[in-house]
Amino acid sequence: MTTDWREAPTEALLETLWTCGLAVPPGLPEEIVRRGVETREPLCAFTADPASWEATEGPAMWTPILVIHLLGAIGDPRSAPVLLSALRERNLGDFLHDGMPGVLAWLGPEVSEPLEAAARDPSLNEYQRAAAVRALYGVGCRAPEVRADIAVRLSRIVEESQDATLLGFAASVVACVDDPVAQRALDAAFAEGRVDESIIGLDDVELIRGETPWMLDRGTSDPMAFFGEESLEDLRALERDRARWRAEAAEREARKARRVALLEAHPALARALPQPVVGSFGTVRRAGAKVGRNDPCPCGSGKKYKKCCLGVL
Repeated sequence: MTTDWREAPTEALLETLWTCGLAVPPGLPEEIVRRGVETREPLCAFTADPASWEATEGPAMWTPILVIHLLGAIGDPRSAPVLLSALRERNLGDFLHDGMPGVLAWLGPEVSEPLEAAARDPSLNEYQRAAAVRALYGVGCRAPEVRADIAVRLSRIVEESQDATLLGFAASVVACVDDPVAQRALDAAFAEGRVDESIIGLDDVELIRGETPWMLDRGTSDPMAFFGEESLEDLRALERDRARWRAEAAEREARKARRVALLEAHPALARALPQPVVGSFGTVRRAGAKVGRNDPCPCGSGKKYKKCCLGVL
């Protein structure tokens, strides 16, 4: 039965959000965004709390990622300080590149100045600064009235930066800006060897320049797209893979521990194992006699080797 979240109290919406992980109920994100006046402050408080980011597995691991996308979708520029703090201090993984630019861009032109400051902040790594550049570009895509200002800010970043990796990531969006000053700054960066051309080459930039300027999907995406069923199912599949990898790694460690314990308890079994040794001409030969599957187990249990310790070893 589908819940009509429009009828639920705000506390119930948030309680569900805190615990649902990637099993996001249909309609819940939309209702949380619709009630942004009520939900924004609790979402900001959650994001600012270091304890919210401590989980490394299970549903709680995904909650901060859900929350920052909702804050972006609400689009209130007053959320900028807490979101920029998350950009600086939290391990966002792939979402630093894939989601955070859109989250920040959806806050609107009011965040242009702090975004430029983040993009030029040497205390941030190149990936964090690149996310700020892409967000700044996204602001211009969504607000044509501030494109001239955004072009000036992007030009300053390109002119001043000596970080080849940052400029490699930034070039793909700066090339979409229909401003001659920005394009001259980008050309100069390539001519001076300040762009990592393993990320993007000048030929690629020329192709981008031939496209429609200020294309939104080149740098950012709607934060609510994160809650689409296809997007969530991709993440669930990734989580299933991770769970399988963790289980396989745990089983390997358990087998190793059982083997060590068995060999320590039964030295005769250890001597009977085929342990390679190097001969005089570099050949490999067995150090002890081979134990057949149907031979008595060297551990002394009286069982056949295949029915006793073979599986563990």
